[in-house]
Amino acid sequence: MATPTATPTAEQLQAELQAVLNGPAAPPPAGVTPNFNDPPNLNRAVAAVLTLCILLPTVAVLLRLYTKKFLIQSWAYEDYENLLYIAIREFQSDD
Repeated sequence: MATPTATPTAEQLQAELQAVLNGPAAPPPAGVTPNFNDPPNLNRAVAAVLTLCILLPTVAVLLRLYTKKFLIQSWAYEDYENLLYIAIREFQSDD
């Protein structure tokens, strides 16, 4: 005959849940030391790539505008549009 087991209280269930949630999800693989305080990342590489992706097109557009204004001496609608785009992008907020 089966013996009746005591039902845990809400406090016991909450304490058990917190113990599971505060513990690790799984043990790390063999030979791996977990580093949660300062994990390796690629922040510097990403910042460098993003800087180049902004800087190179800006320089290209400015060279095009310089060439159109001072060498060819012929401005078109798209030249004003490019100038406006650069001005808006430079003063745009990063929020």
